[in-house]
Amino acid sequence: MTLLTRRRFLASSAAAAAATAFRPMPSQAEPVSTRLVVERRTIEVNDRAASVLGVRQPNGTPGLVLDPGEAFRTRLENRLGEQTIVHWHGQTPPPSEDGVADTGYVSPLAPGEVRAYDFPARPGTHWMHSHQGLQEQLLLASPLVVRTTEEVRDDRQEVTVLLQDFSFRGPAEILADLTNTATDTATVHQGMNHGSMVMAPAPAMGSGVNAARIFPRSAEVKFPRSAAQAVAE
Repeated sequence: MTLLTRRRFLASSAAAAAATAFRPMPSQAEPVSTRLVVERRTIEVNDRAASVLGVRQPNGTPGLVLDPGEAFRTRLENRLGEQTIVHWHGQTPPPSEDGVADTGYVSPLAPGEVRAYDFPARPGTHWMHSHQGLQEQLLLASPLVVRTTEEVRDDRQEVTVLLQDFSFRGPAEILADLTNTATDTATVHQGMNHGSMVMAPAPAMGSGVNAARIFPRSAEVKFPRSAAQAVAE
């Protein structure tokens, strides 16, 4: 039988205390990020199927709804076979997360790329949309809603409606009709006011100076066909 001396007891106690003191603390859980996927989708208009683009969560929910005080913490995945970039309208993130490649702070997402975003969200009813070529005109847009404390307290039913223009004709074809020139979608850039206008190269003028025609959404534009005819085609 081994006797536990006072010295041995103190030594064992010190070793146990040291092991407890240097035991690795459990790591804190990583903040939860919402996944958004940019991909092709099929919609039905007048009993006809149409292939368009979209940005939605993996469960099919379009866009994003955040609670009061919740950060904009999202991972965006590009499942298109081309570059894309999404602008978070109504938000004020760092330039590298703003989703506008024209500023030079960030490049578009390559096919298959996943990019993380993390910044304080601004309350309000906003939207997200592509800032790449004519992808927005192919319906690459979704709601972006950041609730306020008052809205949650009121506990009212919420219905979010996002209205978008649609035609069975491709946006490049329509833009070519409007500008009377063939348009390469890769050279089309949206205006710096984040989607309120579309800019496209105009035919060279007699002086050799290239101009840009701007079509604000608020301006009246006469289309070659009526909206009803465009949808029916």
